[in-house]
Amino acid sequence: MFLNLYEYKDPKYPVQFFIGGKRRGKTYSLLNGFAVGNECSGELAYMRRTVEEFDSLSSIGNAESEDSGNPFGPINYNNGTNIGVFKHSKVISTIHHRKEEVGKDGQLKFIPDGERIGVGLCLSTVHKVQAASFDNVTDLVYDEFIPLPHVRKMTGEFEAFATSLVNIENNRQAFDKPPLNVWCPANAWNIYNAIFVGLGIVGEVEKVLHNGKYHYYNSDRGLAVHILENNPDFDRHIKQSMPARLLGGTDVYDSIYDNRFVHNDFSCVKYMSTKGFRPVTSIGKAYVWRKQGEDLWYISYAPHKNELYNDKHSHDLLAFKQRWSMMLSEKFTHGKIFFESYDLKMFVLEIFMRNASFK
Repeated sequence: MFLNLYEYKDPKYPVQFFIGGKRRGKTYSLLNGFAVGNECSGELAYMRRTVEEFDSLSSIGNAESEDSGNPFGPINYNNGTNIGVFKHSKVISTIHHRKEEVGKDGQLKFIPDGERIGVGLCLSTVHKVQAASFDNVTDLVYDEFIPLPHVRKMTGEFEAFATSLVNIENNRQAFDKPPLNVWCPANAWNIYNAIFVGLGIVGEVEKVLHNGKYHYYNSDRGLAVHILENNPDFDRHIKQSMPARLLGGTDVYDSIYDNRFVHNDFSCVKYMSTKGFRPVTSIGKAYVWRKQGEDLWYISYAPHKNELYNDKHSHDLLAFKQRWSMMLSEKFTHGKIFFESYDLKMFVLEIFMRNASFK
């Protein structure tokens, strides 16, 4: 019933994203395949988003209590292995097989047993390890890349993610090794997340969902996105749990059990032909059209050449906001504007709400 994400492994798509329900085994399958399944030919880099998440992984304290945050805990329990994460600084940890040792305080502790088999990283501090050598790392797992709604946004989150890939891949290229395999599992909290926005694939993933499909592939860029289908047999089991019964009928239930992006407001989002519309203005990738003879507006990817503003230039942003922001905002509040995608909706609304600093 549980997933095996390594079944999706394909050299044409070294970077893969997985959106799946809670307790489906996304992270477990990746770490289990590394620990006992011989799925990785070298070291594993396991990355979390924040320092707090990063700190919770490490083996500290006594052997009876220190494994509460160990991502390899379930693998150890099910396979009789003893693997853990040891923090060596504020920015990097190492993954080792472990053994027990009695400390000076008389408590039983875990200590590394042999050479490292992987590293632990934190997205928010990954820029501080640019000089580190990752040439033996073959696989990177960036776990829970979509944060929960209550988690604070991180400035430059996509840039930090890109930096982590570049740092590791550059080491591998220097030694003429195959591309890094990147595995990114998460729950369906937000389709407009920093990684999808940075990669420019929000609209593409939307199309997949709108067409009732489950997979998006881009061989030119070497990436794939998988919206994991629910398993009916597994659903019958998991949905009888206390949390599932308690949360039934809530948005949280729909996100973590039914794997739906319910926290995103898809109202006023639909595809329309621009036939019968006239071009008005544009900002970046968002082209504004108006229905001839009607007070109906459509913001689309379909390009035109009328009054173009560059969203990368502060003077263009200011000019667009001064000329169009108030009027278009009013049209939006009265339901007169439709967007080709949620990606465009958020792109335009963020421009409306952006302050004069343009940062």
